[in-house]
Amino acid sequence: MKVFVIVLLWLPIFGFSQNADWKELQGKIDSAIKQHGVVKVERNYTIDQPLIAADWNGKEYRQVYFQMLGTGSMWDVGANSVIRATFKNAPILSIQKGKGVIIKGITLLGSYVTQKSPYGIPFENFGDPSCRDSRFSPYAGICIDPFSGDLPADGGYPTLKAWYRGPQTRSGSTGIRIEDCTIGNVTIGVITSPNGYTQNAEIITLQNIRIGACKAGIAGCQSQEKMNRIINLGCWESCHTLFVFNKYGAGQPGNWFIEGVNIAGSVANIIYRLSSGWGPMFMSKVFAENVESIGVWDGDSGDVLSEAFINFKYKNELGYLPDYQLFSNSLTILNSNLRYYGELKQPVVLRGIKNSPTNSFYVPPVTNKYGWDSTNIKGFKIDQPFYPADEDVTDHKATVRVRPNSVEAGQYVVFMQMADWSYLGQGMITEVKGDQATIGFISPSVKNLKNYRIGVYKK
Repeated sequence: MKVFVIVLLWLPIFGFSQNADWKELQGKIDSAIKQHGVVKVERNYTIDQPLIAADWNGKEYRQVYFQMLGTGSMWDVGANSVIRATFKNAPILSIQKGKGVIIKGITLLGSYVTQKSPYGIPFENFGDPSCRDSRFSPYAGICIDPFSGDLPADGGYPTLKAWYRGPQTRSGSTGIRIEDCTIGNVTIGVITSPNGYTQNAEIITLQNIRIGACKAGIAGCQSQEKMNRIINLGCWESCHTLFVFNKYGAGQPGNWFIEGVNIAGSVANIIYRLSSGWGPMFMSKVFAENVESIGVWDGDSGDVLSEAFINFKYKNELGYLPDYQLFSNSLTILNSNLRYYGELKQPVVLRGIKNSPTNSFYVPPVTNKYGWDSTNIKGFKIDQPFYPADEDVTDHKATVRVRPNSVEAGQYVVFMQMADWSYLGQGMITEVKGDQATIGFISPSVKNLKNYRIGVYKK
């Protein structure tokens, strides 16, 4: 009898209770799919295996419909209806060929740990290396249509290989609604169609969502994602890039509408997206603070950013100026305020913007209409105060020769290649002594240069 009691006491320590949690939830999901019913998440769970909502009939995946309802909200700080995953190489919740599925009031938390600040680090080099970050099968909170008939080029999710089966069809999910949910501690919060083959994943709505402690918040993967909406999304924790396209799955952007974004954590970039040749994206009602840049957004399909109030992270906090505040092509910016809060002199470099943004800029933005060359940089005078520069840029600093009394400390500059005038980055004059000017806060991309040009901003 004594031995029997000891065994019972040790069961939770060895993880059997976690397996029981997974069995309970997976059983509820399987039952709800059969009955088109409801999964009620009435307590907190810790699972050691991924949850999968799919209906396999022995030959192919059939459409699934069910509801998964908890009692949480986007801001209950993980108190209610929490599903916490201990694994790091598969989605916490996968939905295959969902039609009208509703997920509401759930908190999904993984085992991803933010190990450093995202600022100044390329997207590819950021993240928790212990968590899976593969093009066709990244660690995620919710994954819509993870599987296709064949294994993708990266081999697919390593513990879910048996789920890649059936005919190689394009059919995917439609009309899924995810609402009042918190998702965090994963490589990607929500990802659609990462398998690289299936399409659809359309008319998806994410509403009242909080995402954080991740590498990417929302990732879209293919061009048939049409009329997908994000309404009221908050990110108050670390995230490298909140919206990511062109980097996972088929590497294509879909048609997305985003309305209402609040960013107040350590977020390096708002977006990475190359729309040219595909469907457009529209983003409105954005408040952001402490972002390094808006990011890369090629809007050549008619993309629009509007009603945005974006405050960039100060150079004194970063130790440098970003390479640009936006790298774009043909993006339309309307009724927006992009600035360094409280700064009256620092320009905002919108590289590649062809049409000057409309309304409400605190400092006139620097735009270039026909590519970046000496005749089309708004507000900058190139080389006139400077002698040709050949000093190395090290540790975000350089010392260059200037014509006497031509520049002063506090002025902003841009760096350009001598050969073709191509833009390289920014900096600020921190000290002037006679014909020597020290330029500090130089962008990360500006380093180990010889024979470059410098332009000084004169508003």
